[in-house]
Amino acid sequence: MLKRIPLVFCLVAAPAAAGAACDTALSGLRNQIDAGSVPMMRLALDRLDAEGCNRPTQRAAARRVAGAMARQAQGHIREGRLDQAQEILRQVPALHWLVQSSRADIAMARGQHGEAANLYNDALDTLSDPALTVQRRELVPVIRTIAQLAQENMMLAGTMSATLSPRGEPSGLMGVLQRGIKQEKVPVAAAPVVGAETVDRAEPEVADAGGAQDRHDTAELETEPRQDAADHLTDQAGHLASPPREPVFSAAAEAARTLPGFYLPVQFEFDSDRLDPSGVREASALAAFLHKLEIHSFTLVGHTDEVGSASYNLDLSLRRARTVRAFLVSQGIHARIHVEGRGEGDPPELKGVALYNDEQRRAIARRVELVVPKNAF
Repeated sequence: MLKRIPLVFCLVAAPAAAGAACDTALSGLRNQIDAGSVPMMRLALDRLDAEGCNRPTQRAAARRVAGAMARQAQGHIREGRLDQAQEILRQVPALHWLVQSSRADIAMARGQHGEAANLYNDALDTLSDPALTVQRRELVPVIRTIAQLAQENMMLAGTMSATLSPRGEPSGLMGVLQRGIKQEKVPVAAAPVVGAETVDRAEPEVADAGGAQDRHDTAELETEPRQDAADHLTDQAGHLASPPREPVFSAAAEAARTLPGFYLPVQFEFDSDRLDPSGVREASALAAFLHKLEIHSFTLVGHTDEVGSASYNLDLSLRRARTVRAFLVSQGIHARIHVEGRGEGDPPELKGVALYNDEQRRAIARRVELVVPKNAF
């Protein structure tokens, strides 16, 4: 489940026009957040309007209350009190990434993996939107955990629909990847990889060998995230907290790119390298997404679970990766496609492992990963 991180619940500084009454109401709300009573937090939040606080102040305060309530819900989730956590989350006054990820934790604990995948991907969208989340660097480590949980639940749900539409329109995890790719302006050197199978656009069935250098340049964003005058945060010591030079979505893209690979829930017939009907559906969505990316190269890595001999699993994993490659080529993907098979030798490091039974763990292990190198453009 989601890694627990300390949260600082801070209130916005009221503008001078809001007056002493608004300042007093904000102070009261801060006290209720510290006290931790959900009903009293809601009452204190309602007072802001009556005391003349402006709309930006009220919106920012509502987000702080939502975060505080989600933190309470997380405590119940850790203790297995899912109904109590759900009741708290039902009362939140504003959209907040921790609310979405907490709801995802509940869904995952109840075995509702499709719903969990949707919510974890929604949390990624909220985290990376400067209009919804004040961009703080301490949020960046959370993104890797949420991204991993999103992948695991998509694997168990058997679909990427939480992050890719049938036409390849991305959101959540794949949206983060797409935004990261759009920021990069890296020249592509036509250098093949030693010992690797590749498909090149001129000769789609020819394997190459050679050497490649990995380069990475991340474009700086031109602007800071826009903040309303009343939407600046202060830390616990009362100091103004300045936004970082880059919004979270820029760092999120880099965090997502450092994952070992994007797990593709492309399923095959039992003990076979033939795509089953759901595998064809998911591979088609992937092809549509790759058309939009317009990348020059990527890697498909096949994996299996530990059932069967190591040599058989190694061969099966490579054959399955080749099947996905052949399907993508048939759909008009003209990038260089590097293919690897790792068999059972590289099991995933699961974030939600405490909630999975052996079959679920193996289902996630039986994967094909999409790896987009940093020099793929």
